[in-house]
Amino acid sequence: MKSYAIMGFLAMLTVTGCATDIIITPKYYSDYAMIDTLKRENLSKVDIGAVTPKRLNEKVNNITLRGNPLVSSSRSYAQYLEDALRRDMADANLLDSKSTVKISTMLLKNEIDISDSNTGYGSMEARFTTFRNGYIEFDKILSAEIQFESSSSSEVAVSNGQNQYPVLVRGLLNKLYSDKEFIDALHE
Repeated sequence: MKSYAIMGFLAMLTVTGCATDIIITPKYYSDYAMIDTLKRENLSKVDIGAVTPKRLNEKVNNITLRGNPLVSSSRSYAQYLEDALRRDMADANLLDSKSTVKISTMLLKNEIDISDSNTGYGSMEARFTTFRNGYIEFDKILSAEIQFESSSSSEVAVSNGQNQYPVLVRGLLNKLYSDKEFIDALHE
């Protein structure tokens, strides 16, 4: 399904005569040191709700790197964040679709900026809400920022920006997993 969405997007660019390169985000990989920390806690199993917004025309679901669209490998950036959260919880043996503890997320900010020829920047912000039996246990907006090497060469800068996207997502999720109130909300 994901490949059809990406192929459709590429076909649209071909038909419209757009001459930009399409760049796909790298796959997300968990921070296994953080996953091990989660495993050592006595945490409830969780269900992961849909991360919103999923509409592709939303600002948080669009990133351009020097005129080149950076396309999420998960169709939207909200879906990318949801997939990353789901993967982390599965890796920590905490994922259970029947759990009465549910994590809902709204992606509020999602940016990679490589306009500077020396330093690239990334920032992400999301509202995480944890429910237990329908009652809110945790509700907080968290953010992450990164800096990385950029370049006056578009090819180098675009590649660096592309490769830093999963690092930005991992940084945001690590802030969530390090948040004492979030961990307290997941304790059994």
